[in-house]
Amino acid sequence: MRRMTVQDGLTVRFPGRSAEFDEGFEIGVLAASMAAGLRRFDARIGRDALDQARAFAQSFGYRAIESAADEDWVALTFMSGAQRPRLRLVSGSAG
Repeated sequence: MRRMTVQDGLTVRFPGRSAEFDEGFEIGVLAASMAAGLRRFDARIGRDALDQARAFAQSFGYRAIESAADEDWVALTFMSGAQRPRLRLVSGSAG
């Protein structure tokens, strides 16, 4: 039985349920967040659900960026919409 995050500060556990149930719940929460049109949100999921989470992200037009991980969990940030260009300051002498 593992603790699953629904949103910041809200976690749930389902005693007696299988790992497949936990993965399905996590993917369901991600799918609901994406379907709601959130532009950016963070999620912590079990490592076994990572491939499915990335597939959902791609289907919904999100980028999934891994921010932290251990052997059981992966923390992801999901973002939709156009990605801003990375700007850098270039100094030069006016001549």
